[in-house]
Amino acid sequence: MPGQEVTDLDEIPFDMVGRKIPPSTYAVFTHLGLLAKLPETFHYGHKTWLPASPYEPAGWFDLELYDSRFKGDSEDSEVDVCIPIRKK
Repeated sequence: MPGQEVTDLDEIPFDMVGRKIPPSTYAVFTHLGLLAKLPETFHYGHKTWLPASPYEPAGWFDLELYDSRFKGDSEDSEVDVCIPIRKK
């Protein structure tokens, strides 16, 4: 679900929902390449990096950050996968 940071949830446009995302510490994994391979980056974060780290998941969601490095479905496109974490 795409998201946009707002200052309040008082006036949410029709057909949109508001969610408060609590502050958190994130493990950030930069995905380089085609979007079809994005699940591989999530898999690495959750199944390889997290079990070997002193952290555990801290939320019910992951975030994808699309900024100026995102170039569509291109080999040189970058997207950050952000997984909320806390110490075990």
